[in-house]
Amino acid sequence: MATAGSDHTTSAPANEPKRLKVALAGCGKVALKHLQALYDNRSLFQLTALVDTSPERAQAFLQTGPAAVVRDVRCFKALEELWQDNTLPQPDVLVITTPSGSHYALAASGLAHNCHIFIEKPMTLKLAEARDLTWQARQRGRIIIMGHIYRYFPLVQLIQADVVSGRLGKVYSGQVTVCWGHDQAYYDSAAWRGTWTSDGGVLMNQSIHALDLMCWLMNGQVSAVNCRIARLAHQMEAEDLGMAVLEMRDGALCQLIGTTNTAPRRPMADFVLITEKADLKAGIKNGRPYFQATAKDGRGLTWHYIQRQWQQMRRQGLRCSLRQFKNPHSAIYQDLAEAIKQNTAPRADALSGLHAVENILAVYQSAQLGGQTVRLPLQDFELSQMRDFFTPDVPRPKSD
Repeated sequence: MATAGSDHTTSAPANEPKRLKVALAGCGKVALKHLQALYDNRSLFQLTALVDTSPERAQAFLQTGPAAVVRDVRCFKALEELWQDNTLPQPDVLVITTPSGSHYALAASGLAHNCHIFIEKPMTLKLAEARDLTWQARQRGRIIIMGHIYRYFPLVQLIQADVVSGRLGKVYSGQVTVCWGHDQAYYDSAAWRGTWTSDGGVLMNQSIHALDLMCWLMNGQVSAVNCRIARLAHQMEAEDLGMAVLEMRDGALCQLIGTTNTAPRRPMADFVLITEKADLKAGIKNGRPYFQATAKDGRGLTWHYIQRQWQQMRRQGLRCSLRQFKNPHSAIYQDLAEAIKQNTAPRADALSGLHAVENILAVYQSAQLGGQTVRLPLQDFELSQMRDFFTPDVPRPKSD
């Protein structure tokens, strides 16, 4: 066990509100966003423990964080070491930023030790495990919050609220495209990347955020999917291109396109929402966001939404809002703190994580069946069942 700074946590002043103690499991690239978010919310959270299989990597990771966050953080090689350490207060929150295939075991262990859980997407790679975590959290009265960052942008919150209120009328269709290019070096950088058992391809890894966003914006639950996938430009187990059509229970359709075959330095993602009263499009290209909204009679609505977003940001505080716009994880931590305090569901709760996993696994199952329609709810499915998909001469499963 290694230590960053003092061996003992610093006591807060008597008049300072009690902060929620956080243990962070995994110190990869996305965990850096958590360090910044914890700094932004340092009056609410205190990082006390870091869990990583490599002590050297953990120490190097802590050197990158703001001093106010990493001071007095203890490092452990495994969660069991943390649970067995009687000199450190047990964490209130366990944050999981490890490879996707490890999420279930870590989250289940955290729930068993009475922690609230913050899980990076996806919740799990197995539908049964996602259902079990949702059930466990409910039984133990713990909160699971998902790293579904797109739900925390102010603009999409306004659009979703207008859909729910009926202001935009009936939702007809949605379309989301994720062109998040990666070169071969990205997949070669870690043995688990692009594997069916630990990661998945562009749909599970890069596109699950976007699909979750569209289902949330369309205020609908998926009833059926059709999908085809391909592996065209990379050496790995899983797919680098996927296209799917999802039908909602109310009859609306959503198209999903994801690929990592585009230029790595020119990432792009966007969505289109077609409703009874307006057409909306938003996205990000080369790091720059854009948005356009037009009423059915031709009136421009873009400025209307920008004004509302600005008013919302002013009410929240411009400095805080700008931090959260730059790093949506800051908004997720704030939402988590409020959910714990009020004992309410956060915006990206356990059920959202479960639905995201079920929807994307249904997409994969359809691809496995050669694009045949798969209807939800699924009986059961896990990503590892795709392991022979690109293996020549291996028979594929048939639909019932």
